[in-house]
Amino acid sequence: MTSTAIAAANFSIERATRASRAAGVIGSVLLAAAIAMPWWGNSGWMREVVEIACYLVFAMMWNLLAGYGGMVSIGQQAFVGLGGYFLVILANKLGVNPFLSVPLAALIAALFAFPTSRFVFRLQGGYF
Repeated sequence: MTSTAIAAANFSIERATRASRAAGVIGSVLLAAAIAMPWWGNSGWMREVVEIACYLVFAMMWNLLAGYGGMVSIGQQAFVGLGGYFLVILANKLGVNPFLSVPLAALIAALFAFPTSRFVFRLQGGYF
């Protein structure tokens, strides 16, 4: 037997632990409760859950980019902020339905992003 085979024989790989199974069950129950929330929760609770979910998505996005990827960029924050400002302007100042304001604000941010990308994609070298 080679030394690699002997070293590999001393280790075992666990696909799941008791803690990961418990977390899976708890996560499934929470997901089912969130899906059923329109039937049992009031509108204030649903707003809070959606807000917290948005913060979690932003935190995961930042963790993937800066944490695992090691890439620090403020470009995506600029366009998220631009979309947020246009959402408030459309909904509060111009009186557009908030559910219609979300895709319109995203479209306006995309309209700003397209000409910006035309300049950025021409860069050569180690830019992020």
